[in-house]
Amino acid sequence: MKHDNLEKFILEHRAEFDDARPPLQLWAAIERELDRETPRASAPVRIVPFRDRFKMAVGVAALLVVGFFAGLTLANQRQSAVMASVEHTNPDFRDAVKYYNGQIDQRMQRLASYDGNKEAILQDLAQVDEIMEELKAELSQAPVGAEEQIVANLIKSYRTKIDILEKVLENISIQQQNQSKTQNNEIGI
Repeated sequence: MKHDNLEKFILEHRAEFDDARPPLQLWAAIERELDRETPRASAPVRIVPFRDRFKMAVGVAALLVVGFFAGLTLANQRQSAVMASVEHTNPDFRDAVKYYNGQIDQRMQRLASYDGNKEAILQDLAQVDEIMEELKAELSQAPVGAEEQIVANLIKSYRTKIDILEKVLENISIQQQNQSKTQNNEIGI
């Protein structure tokens, strides 16, 4: 209510506010005060010797390293807690992870034995790994009951990696068979 009365007063007397100017004596007093103020003396410049700068840099680097390792430790502890929660929710998960990682390793070794450009395959696998990390992060914040679905998605991600590797290995095998047939036909001619 008061706010409305204030607005009404300001709107009714706006012209009076626009014409108001401070008296000249006030400006003169302000200018005298400004002239009397002396500029502050700046602090003396201190030149830091090289060895002191080096010590500071080493200290900062040490703090960064300690912070980095502390962060890694906390992340590992959090990851361990998440995995413990997963194993509690689904006791067979650890065995499933071992199995799928073994299968993936076997296929990666077979893939490594072939020559050729593998970057696209590795990028696809890296994308699946990113999705798996996101799922693990979600798992730590998942509400009760949602863990099973996230674990199922994690297992599905492992299967996806195996499927990608299987298809790639199958395509490579077919290409090699076609190349050997072509070479045999050329030799026969």
